[in-house]
Amino acid sequence: MQSTIQDQHREHNASTADNVSRLSRRHELQVVNPLQKAYRPRYLSERMPLTEGFTYTRQLRDRLRNPYVTLKTTPNFQGKVRVDWLTIPNKMGQRHTIPYYLISRDIPSPHHQGAYIMYDVNADMNGIVRLYLSLYKPTLRELAHNQPIPLFQPAMDVLHRSSSAIHQQMSSKQLVREFRLNKSQLAFTLCTRANDESFVVQWDTTVFSTVMTETRGILRNAATIFTFDYILPSSTNMDDEYKEELPVNEDVMDRRKRQKLDDTRIEDPIKLQSTTTATSMVNASLLILPVELVHNILDYFDAKTVLSVRRVCKQMYGLVNTYNRFKFIFKSTSSPLAIESIFRKISPENVVSLTIVDVNNTGQPTNEEQYPFYSLFHNLHFTRLRSMTFHEVPGEEVALWAEHILNVDSLALLSIQWSELERQRTWSSVLSTFRQYHLRQLCINHVQNLTEHILWPDQWILEHLTIDECTYREYVTLLLQLPHLRTFSTRQCIVSDADISAPSAVNRNSFPAKLESLTVTHCSLSMHHLQILLSLTPSVRRLQLASHRQMLDLFFNATHWENLIPAILPQLDKFEFIFFHTYDDEDNSIDVKSLLASFRTPFWLDNKRWLVAGAYALNENEIWLYTMPLRFVCVRDVVRLETSTVSGDTFRLTKRPLHKTINSLSEQTPIILDLHANQISSLKRNYLIDALHNNVRLVELNLGGHQIGNQGVKDLVNALRNNRALKTLFLWENQIDDEGVHYLADLLRHNTELKELYLGNNSIGDQGVQHLTDALRNNGTLTTLDLHSNGIGKQGVQHLCDVLKTNQTLTTLGLAYNEIDVQASQCLTDVLASNKTLEHLYVDESSILINTSVSTRTSAQ
Repeated sequence: MQSTIQDQHREHNASTADNVSRLSRRHELQVVNPLQKAYRPRYLSERMPLTEGFTYTRQLRDRLRNPYVTLKTTPNFQGKVRVDWLTIPNKMGQRHTIPYYLISRDIPSPHHQGAYIMYDVNADMNGIVRLYLSLYKPTLRELAHNQPIPLFQPAMDVLHRSSSAIHQQMSSKQLVREFRLNKSQLAFTLCTRANDESFVVQWDTTVFSTVMTETRGILRNAATIFTFDYILPSSTNMDDEYKEELPVNEDVMDRRKRQKLDDTRIEDPIKLQSTTTATSMVNASLLILPVELVHNILDYFDAKTVLSVRRVCKQMYGLVNTYNRFKFIFKSTSSPLAIESIFRKISPENVVSLTIVDVNNTGQPTNEEQYPFYSLFHNLHFTRLRSMTFHEVPGEEVALWAEHILNVDSLALLSIQWSELERQRTWSSVLSTFRQYHLRQLCINHVQNLTEHILWPDQWILEHLTIDECTYREYVTLLLQLPHLRTFSTRQCIVSDADISAPSAVNRNSFPAKLESLTVTHCSLSMHHLQILLSLTPSVRRLQLASHRQMLDLFFNATHWENLIPAILPQLDKFEFIFFHTYDDEDNSIDVKSLLASFRTPFWLDNKRWLVAGAYALNENEIWLYTMPLRFVCVRDVVRLETSTVSGDTFRLTKRPLHKTINSLSEQTPIILDLHANQISSLKRNYLIDALHNNVRLVELNLGGHQIGNQGVKDLVNALRNNRALKTLFLWENQIDDEGVHYLADLLRHNTELKELYLGNNSIGDQGVQHLTDALRNNGTLTTLDLHSNGIGKQGVQHLCDVLKTNQTLTTLGLAYNEIDVQASQCLTDVLASNKTLEHLYVDESSILINTSVSTRTSAQ
């Protein structure tokens, strides 16, 4: 079989040489401007007709907001540009044609999944090509029928083999997860004209765009980092019926899982079983504790668990019956029998927190019967209720609760969350029913013209206010109308020059409110406007700011803050902030070390004792500047290169949550760093290698496609010498030759934990293979070695066969697309007869399973 493939290879090269008119010079191709990192895909059904023959489409944009992709090639080139929409590389460095629709504005595009586009290029273009492209995705049902997904591999054309990736039939969601379809790239390749007027693809000219990430909603600054959505308190386990269909993006998936709304539905008291947690908690030592202490312990459990421990013993039955701090979350799908069963066990006066969710208005499908909330609770009186949350509950129902169910004297916290802006017209009537309540804390959202819709009662002693956003004028009005206000939190405050210069602007010293805490979680203000805003409240003792900045402005300048704070916030003793800035992949001009240098002054370290850290979020291409610990916002845990004002110039590789301090316990999480889709500059690469010297938690490192060369491999091996946790190392497509492999062989001799090594698409020859096999003779841990698409010949294969005769750990060996002739193929066939551990041998794109029988394997070769 091997000789047949080699013959086909030679025949194809000969025919290609006869067909193609050789060019006088080598043409190159490049993408002028990087594409936007995030895009929102559309469905074909969303294409809107404008006039006859034309349709409206959303064009793909670059980072300069141009609605086209700009390519540059040599001015005299004439031919075509092929455009493919691809997945990002997998562990083997392979890309697949993404099974979506790639459509062009200028040329007829095939409306079937996975098709590529061919653009004409002529000499009049002077080497500049603009492509107007639109990205559309199929429905999940259509996606399931488009299998197998083709492999984007130029060598497949040379071998005249099918380009389909061999895998089992998958569901649509499995396809999305397996091939990571939420991340993709475009590939651009020049095609030259042959003598027979056909076009030949010149695969050596292929260039790839930046990685694009699919987003489901409107793009906002730091949308993939911030999770500031309102999160309801958790009280019980989530119903299966309320689970929504989650997006593909794993980070958004994790966030929504934390935001699931729980339910306290108990179907039948006879079926109520004590949980393992409750059983292990209740023992002799617990029962002899004071009742108050037991109640404090029960505060950490959800209501369903607390009720379940009543059945453990008589003493626990009595302890639970006296517990009076229940917190419940109910949904409109909760049955009346379940609610009646709960309140037969406990009295409504023992409930201190209640959240009700109208499932019908959350946009989640449900087949369960819906019940009006007021009809479920109208006979109950929560006389000790201190916290009440309405989530998507109609205003009429909220008003009925306020008039007939809630207690005027006890309620201190009210939260009303509506997602539809058109409901703002009911705010005035709804809140008027709460005028007689003695609220101390109020959380509301989606209210425009806040001070016009709400008449704040004079008798209110409101101390804590959380709103979605406000203008400068509204902020001033709130400070005037709420004299007891102590804490104020908002997503953003909009300040304009017209508001500041308006004649009605009040004297900043006339505010009755003595605000102590101010929080802005999506600050988009300039430093000038922020300074004006802060000057209104010199009494602030705690300031919390989160902002995504378009440039490294004064927000990152420690000296400016050092001058500003004593001048306008003289009482400030706690300053928490996190500032983000997105940088270009190859930008070496931004140095986190230099940013932090200005924060190492007595003002920050001695007077205020504010610990400041800076980090490169490598996968996000962002710089973070933040105080530690950070608790006022939820920031997604990502692997980052971090240094701080107390750690000198040393970087650490960490995934520690920002709300935790630096200690040995917070750094125990295993780290997986995958940078194959993110090119990093030499400065950040050097910082990364320095950080790896002292890192013992890195278990997987992927630097595929980074072109680090032999010197980079040498530095990397020196950094990993003391690492005893690394299990997987990806170094495909890194310009590594036999010299670089010599350093990797040294790593294999000393590292007893590395199990997988991927070195495909490099320049490794027979001498490099000898270095590896010499190291494998004394290595008993490596199970996977990938060497596809190198320059390995029969001598290199002979070295591998020699070590396979005795090696008992290697289970996967990749040798596809190397210079393997008939003699080398026969050598592999012979060694398979004696080697019993090798399970997968990749000599082409098909996996040959070895663990069947020697005769079967021999015939397969």
